[in-house]
Amino acid sequence: MNKNGVIKYKAFSVEVCSYQLVASKKWRPKVILQDDRQSEVIETPLLWDKEFETKKEADKFAIAQSRMFIDRKSI
Repeated sequence: MNKNGVIKYKAFSVEVCSYQLVASKKWRPKVILQDDRQSEVIETPLLWDKEFETKKEADKFAIAQSRMFIDRKSI
């Protein structure tokens, strides 16, 4: 992951942007996908209702789930 929180996976840029919930102080995983094969910028947000104690855990989950999403989409 680069310093901006973006990883490359297959033909996609995956921006990891997990966020902290105000009330519980737990972290919710979120990514924004961008298909680098397209000429126009189309961003697809993916988020989950799961909560994690740390940002690192939420990011790890988000990356794994986004890779599975991309793999299914690429079939």
